[in-house]
Amino acid sequence: MVNQTKTGWLTGRLLMCIFAAHPSAALQGTQEGSFVDADGNTRKGFGAKDCEDTAKTLKIKVEKNSDKIEHYSIKKKDTSSSKKLTCSPSDTKPVDSIENFRLLEEICKSASAKGSEGLLCLYADDKKTLIAQIPFEYDTVEPNAPSIEVVEGEQEVKLVLKVDNKNPNSLNTAKVCYIATQDSLFKQLEQENDCPVKPQDLSITDSSVTVTGLENGVEYGFKVQVTDKSNNQSGWSKTVKGTPSELQTALGEADWKRNPLGMNCSSFGLGGPIWLLWALYRMGMQRRRDKRKPTQTKNASTCKPWPHVFLGISSGIGFLTVVFLTSFPIQAAPGQVSFGVNGSPYKPDMDRKLTTPVYGKFFGKSSGGPWLPLMGIEANVHLFDGYGSIQLGPALNYTWASGYARKENGEQSQVKLQLHLYQIRPQLTYVFDPYVHVVPLAPYVRAGFVAMGYVFTFDGRLDRHGQHPAGFVLGWDAAFGLLFLLDGLQPGVSTRAQATGVYRHVYLKTELSYAQIDNFGMGGPLLSPKGMFGASIPLMATFGLLIQL
Repeated sequence: MVNQTKTGWLTGRLLMCIFAAHPSAALQGTQEGSFVDADGNTRKGFGAKDCEDTAKTLKIKVEKNSDKIEHYSIKKKDTSSSKKLTCSPSDTKPVDSIENFRLLEEICKSASAKGSEGLLCLYADDKKTLIAQIPFEYDTVEPNAPSIEVVEGEQEVKLVLKVDNKNPNSLNTAKVCYIATQDSLFKQLEQENDCPVKPQDLSITDSSVTVTGLENGVEYGFKVQVTDKSNNQSGWSKTVKGTPSELQTALGEADWKRNPLGMNCSSFGLGGPIWLLWALYRMGMQRRRDKRKPTQTKNASTCKPWPHVFLGISSGIGFLTVVFLTSFPIQAAPGQVSFGVNGSPYKPDMDRKLTTPVYGKFFGKSSGGPWLPLMGIEANVHLFDGYGSIQLGPALNYTWASGYARKENGEQSQVKLQLHLYQIRPQLTYVFDPYVHVVPLAPYVRAGFVAMGYVFTFDGRLDRHGQHPAGFVLGWDAAFGLLFLLDGLQPGVSTRAQATGVYRHVYLKTELSYAQIDNFGMGGPLLSPKGMFGASIPLMATFGLLIQL
């Protein structure tokens, strides 16, 4: 006990000596602070208006060790320079008060009119220990009046801004002045370089602002004034016109039967496995209800976009697949697994049975609609290797289609629509490969259960024009294919790969499948592939590369 006490006392005294000799050792690492102006606004940039009165002071805001700040230095460079600003303890000056810091006096007299970047470095009393650093920008160039591209939506108009003498990322906020063209003040809006009503202050995001709360079918005039991050303000733009209107979408026009696996707000919070069982139960109940009453008419969806829903459902199906896999005694050699990448030309047959075709109308230039690249991966575990190979595993595929909503008169709008399709397919495969080293071909047959998720979006958000903008459609598929062994093309490479355990075999894959993805008649969009080669049945060709480990 005596020795431990003495050791602890000596350690404490040693640390006290270190901190007494070097007070900065008690300070924590470098942090980033900020500037606060007299109005309480956090500032990252300063412009010509700030330099009109350089006697104005700024407050330095630092979370830790602000009482230790004793010296400072300022590093600056022109924006055109590629040099990186770093703090170094040279040319430091004493800080009178971080509550009233006269930064503007120093940056305004030497900054370039084309813009400059700066770095305020704050040090402890030893002039070496860096406590904080605050980057800032200085720019005296006022933005030119913006040019505007109008994107008309529903009860809103998006104004895409372009300022020819400014980087889009340097724009900060916009004042938007808008008046209905039938209003008596509209002429004043067009003729004067001012706003006759109170403008709306909006933040600029992705070089655009969106004015909401407008009335469909009413034409409005818009004028914009922008402010950059250095507080420089442009003049007013020219007046542009836009008319929000009710728009038509594929989901809103489709009259397929209600999908029992469609997403609604009450199902979003459920986990994957539980949700899947609950959805299958709903399918059974839907079948019973359909026998007793007519098909329900479509209604507007009130769902909110929850991006995590497909992750939860996919994890649920993946979990059930893993449970199914582990219930089999694996008789193949340890590590006997195949991985593959696949691609298929795919066109969903969703227009079949619809009163008004929607796929070609909204997502393509032709009535039939575009072919989509259905790309994916697969992994198969060998359950048995003997006279051929029996394999089980999942396949995951994804594709998307893009289009535009249409106005009531049938004209194409500028509001983008997208259809995202996610396919999850547990599959069982038999490969006949005992003679593959004699004839480098291995035929195979495959059958699987298909769960195809879909998401309809409207201007980047869930489409609420119809029932269930997201959901799953279930089905099945069966396929016949050929594997072409590539080992013989480069025998030396294959031999070395097999000897080092990198892989055993590499195959090219070609396959023709029959896929029925229609929720077994329960409702929802039909996502079976439209027949290839002019066939009236849902055939799909797949090509890929398979690596056997």
